[in-house]
Order: sequence, then structure tokens, then C-alpha cells
Amino acid sequence: MSLLRPRAAAIGAYAVALLVWLSLEDANSLAPALLGWIGALLIVLSPIRPGAEKDRRAWRMLPMVRGAAVGVAAALIAALLMLVKTGWHGHPVPDYPLGMIVEMLTRAPLWAGAGILAGIGVYSWRA
Repeated sequence: MSLLRPRAAAIGAYAVALLVWLSLEDANSLAPALLGWIGALLIVLSPIRPGAEKDRRAWRMLPMVRGAAVGVAAALIAALLMLVKTGWHGHPVPDYPLGMIVEMLTRAPLWAGAGILAGIGVYSWRA
């Protein structure tokens, strides 16, 4: 069984979760943060063939680089989702004010650090 079927099912479940979240009247920042992390994981952590790279040092760094990319992408996706939901509903008082969206973007360096630490953990676990 290939990895495409579970990945397609995960993307489908993510799309359904996004549609459900967009329809709700919610101004909590937890949902877009979680959806941002899940979306970043789906985008950045695509399967890599082990035989594709020869340099072992690059393979040691790869989990940390990918972890940092997931952290930064999670903050960007979360802010984008907040912006889309604010425009989608079009209330006089936005669901997510601009300050809240900017605050989500300021979390990118911290989340990149968390992704690096997670990458170190994954590398240590797999090694």
C-alpha cells in the first residue's frame, strides 16, 4: 500500500475541518493555530525517498530544517486562515482583528524553534 492513500485521506479530513471551522462563529485563536500546524505538517512533511540523498550530514540536518519550516509555515498558515475567515464572514466587528493576526505572525520564530527541537527528537528517536 502506498503512502498516497493515507495522505489523501488526511488532506480530505483537513479540508472538511477547514470548512466546518469557517462556518462557525468563533474568535478563539486555538483553532487557527491547530489548523495551521496540521496544514504545515501536511505541506512540509511530504515523503522523501531514503535513496535520494547520498550525503549523510545533510540527512542529519534534514529533520531540524524541516521542523523549522513546519514552525514558520504553521504561523503563516494560521495568520492566513484568520485573515480569510475575517473576510469570509464580513462582520462590522471582525472575528480576528489585525492585531491578533499580527500576533500570530510574531510566533513564527518561537514555533520554528519548537520545530527544530521536534526535529532533533525525531532524529534521535529514529537513529
